[in-house]
Amino acid sequence: MGGGRPLESRLDAASAVAARSRLFVGAHHPAAVQLQLVPVVPASVLVVDDEPAALDALRRTLRNLPLEVRYAQNAVEALALVAAGVPDLLISDFSMPGMDGLALLQQVKQHHPGVICFLHTSFRALPSTFGVDIPVLDKACDPAALRQLVWSIVDEQLAVRTSPGRRDSATST
Repeated sequence: MGGGRPLESRLDAASAVAARSRLFVGAHHPAAVQLQLVPVVPASVLVVDDEPAALDALRRTLRNLPLEVRYAQNAVEALALVAAGVPDLLISDFSMPGMDGLALLQQVKQHHPGVICFLHTSFRALPSTFGVDIPVLDKACDPAALRQLVWSIVDEQLAVRTSPGRRDSATST
């Protein structure tokens, strides 16, 4: 195809045919359809756990998902990562030295109300004990179920992010 002509020559010929055929793209013709490309930023997840084995298990569970997944070993590290880029989803262990996971999630929600937050813990009575509205993920949950949950949440966040006229509450301060 092209009979051995250089690429530039074939492109010039195609442009000439398009011009003769009145095929216009972009602003070159008033009747041309304008296409607006919207860059899609991958959904991001921040996972926080002070136990290396738990963090590795979560890393294995979430690998190969088309997401930006960042990991932190404590609340201070997590807050620095949030400051560098607000995640769509934050999953934090409850029991950590220094600031616990509940305080971390409450602080993030206060400054970034659009972030979806979950506590990842073995304490099932935690939300009712503290009177908070943060869902709890059981550390013993099935990895496939966790992957599905994470994917459905970030898929919804991406739909909200790319919808026309949306208000960016995830990045409000």
